[in-house]
Amino acid sequence: MLRHALVLAPLLAGLITAPVFAQEAALLQLGLDALKQGRYADAAKVLEQHTRLQPEDLKALQALSEAYLQLNQPELAEVTLNAAHTLERSDAQTHLLRGRLRLSQKDFQRARSEFRTVEYLKQTNGELWYYLALTYQGLGDLDNARLALNEGLRDKNTLPDTSARLLLLQGEFDPAKASESLDLALQIQNLSPALLAELQQRNVDYLVQNNKVGMLIQQQIPLLKTALENKDTETARRMLREIEVWLGKSNKPDQDRLVYRKQLEQLYDQMPNQPLLRQQLVQTYERQRLYEDLLVFYQLEFQANAASWSEQEIGAGFHRMADVYLKQGFVELAHKNYRLAADKNPRDFVAFKRLGVLHLAYDDAGEAVKIFQRVMQEDPLDRENILFLALAQAYRRDDNQAKTLLQQIPQDVRPDLRLKIDSVFLMEGSRTPEKTLWKLMIPDETILSSR
Repeated sequence: MLRHALVLAPLLAGLITAPVFAQEAALLQLGLDALKQGRYADAAKVLEQHTRLQPEDLKALQALSEAYLQLNQPELAEVTLNAAHTLERSDAQTHLLRGRLRLSQKDFQRARSEFRTVEYLKQTNGELWYYLALTYQGLGDLDNARLALNEGLRDKNTLPDTSARLLLLQGEFDPAKASESLDLALQIQNLSPALLAELQQRNVDYLVQNNKVGMLIQQQIPLLKTALENKDTETARRMLREIEVWLGKSNKPDQDRLVYRKQLEQLYDQMPNQPLLRQQLVQTYERQRLYEDLLVFYQLEFQANAASWSEQEIGAGFHRMADVYLKQGFVELAHKNYRLAADKNPRDFVAFKRLGVLHLAYDDAGEAVKIFQRVMQEDPLDRENILFLALAQAYRRDDNQAKTLLQQIPQDVRPDLRLKIDSVFLMEGSRTPEKTLWKLMIPDETILSSR
């Protein structure tokens, strides 16, 4: 509303200095334009000013009553239409608007009387037939409602929005044609933005309710591509969120998620430099636990881009592959790639910590201590690393050092690790870590969180 007010302000200000007749004409046109654009509050504001200057302007009164009807202000609409009717009792547009007012009030008898007057005046059009069909529907006279609907559908001069409304009503009268009617309505050109949005939402609801989420996704992907090509990231993100909502409602989630993944892969092949697409594709692989596909994706990405990447970016590439290997339980391959990541980026402390964890799990507590101490020197506030170091010290029987480290960490930080350390203190004889220790130290849900 504020934006519209700011648009109107300079226009209205410019009218002040114009001759009176020019002001009136400009106000009327301004109001009609706002009405056509669906800015009903702005239209009402301007047309109210105009009708104060020209209270006998029939066209302006009709336009103002239209704005009031759209704003759901029936009392103001009735007063305005009464004024218009007083000026010209046989004007078809006034009777049409009066009929719409009665229809909105569910006064179907009086609405029919007004619409029949328009018919008597031989001013029929698609809009009249649409409202007359609604009126007969309200009266329970479905035979006449269908006759009126068919008359409206046959009118070739009907405005786009009215044509679409007629098609929707046809689908309501004949549910077997609902899908076809909705498709035809969506094909109509030059629909108002509000009605287009309504039709698109109806299409979504229909396809979801009829287990056609895959079809809905296939319709969305070209629109997503257009948004990305236009660099409209906000719209693209909204479309991706919508797809996730649809998938959540699907009765065939596995099948529809496969459709979505294939569509994403094809789109990414066409637009490999779109970070939003890349992020969505990676998340899709992760959610569907397609770790082989994710690994292949990272490997192909690495092969295609490593020559132009910085050392840090190369390190990140090795790190991502190491995460997937670890997720799959391929410890040696994970260790190799974490080592490569750490070599390329000495500030990748997560890679270093995971190297230390793997060394500890495979009974190399000495090397693990060195790695954790290095991380501690660089990042002394990393509490998890301090616990890792304490655990490694405990396995080496450096209990005093381990307990000193534990005193630095609050009890609520990784209590699972603290319990493990306490259990190691109680071990008699050789303190040999089990090879699955890394699964405790790196919880499964956190493995891919470092990408």
